[in-house]
Amino acid sequence: MTWEQPVEFILTAIAFSFVMTWVFNRTGESLPLAMLLHTGVSNFFSFAAAGMFPELTQQDTVQAFLVASLVVAAVVLTATRGRLGYRKPPTVTGTHPEATVRP
Repeated sequence: MTWEQPVEFILTAIAFSFVMTWVFNRTGESLPLAMLLHTGVSNFFSFAAAGMFPELTQQDTVQAFLVASLVVAAVVLTATRGRLGYRKPPTVTGTHPEATVRP
């Protein structure tokens, strides 16, 4: 293992976490859909990529995932202005009867 491999992994994990956060926020905080994205991407790069692109080495697919994650993360961050699809929960107006103090 070279020193570049852990650095590439860390950069990929950080970039892909932006994408995962955006998916989680935009799907109404659906953990199953975020898990489905993670599983789909992992399975593609673990199994399908080797069959679809037999001339690529394992290192080539890792670098392709890094580049793809960086590009998608940059697009998501730019398009959402860094909010990643987060929406503030609605604020409650008025007071609750339990909160009022009665003499």
